[in-house]
Amino acid sequence: AATAPDAVIIDVRMPAGGGARAARLIRRRLPSARLIAYSAHADRDAVLEMLRAGANEYLVKGVDDEELIEAIGRTGRGRIGLPPVQLEELVLDMAGLLAAAEARLDREVELVGRG
Repeated sequence: AATAPDAVIIDVRMPAGGGARAARLIRRRLPSARLIAYSAHADRDAVLEMLRAGANEYLVKGVDDEELIEAIGRTGRGRIGLPPVQLEELVLDMAGLLAAAEARLDREVELVGRG
């Protein structure tokens, strides 16, 4: 009998649509599988693309064995992992988006208050 994997490691730069396409396909067919994106590149766009496609973890090639094992365990526990640089960038991006949304809300409240 075939069994479904608990975790799948996906190379981000795969041919024929890349890792994001593979992640979406795996996510549809195996919704409970945890997906680990694995790439030589840690650029923001690649990380975001894989997260949007359903990846739970993003590892940059060259991590040592212990980091890989930790990532698999973290993913198995339902946690999300990102390269530190990307995590910092995403947090800063979100902080900027929240600040912009607050400014718009303040302006809207001011306009509504004027009648």
